[in-house]
Amino acid sequence: MLKGTNKYAETDTLAYLDYYENDEWIGWCGLGICSDEKTIILHSVQIRGEYQNQGYGSKMIAEVIEFYKEQFSSNYPRLILRVLKTNTPALKIYIKNGFRVYEIEDSFLEYSVDPWEEDYNGEEPYKQYIFRMELKN
Repeated sequence: MLKGTNKYAETDTLAYLDYYENDEWIGWCGLGICSDEKTIILHSVQIRGEYQNQGYGSKMIAEVIEFYKEQFSSNYPRLILRVLKTNTPALKIYIKNGFRVYEIEDSFLEYSVDPWEEDYNGEEPYKQYIFRMELKN
């Protein structure tokens, strides 16, 4: 169940959403407005470590999509997110929930990778997929 939706008028973030199962906090994410003013970006998707690989990520994303459809889709027909191409579990969840890749971009450390990853060399960009879900009225 999604709880704790908050609107932040002073930022580009529309809502921060916490996800709970049986009153246990499982994870959270944010929804923000993109600069094109027709797109919402799903960002900062996090599932607590002890709940990963148990289906909670997929459940949370499905509920976030429903929340987006109910609250924002009439004004913002596109929902996008970015994910590193090496994040296979997340890629599967997003595809399962109706997102499709529409762009691949290079991304750099300051916002996308953990510097303690074994294969990070401090210079090379990481490829990330940009997924999009577009609702037709």
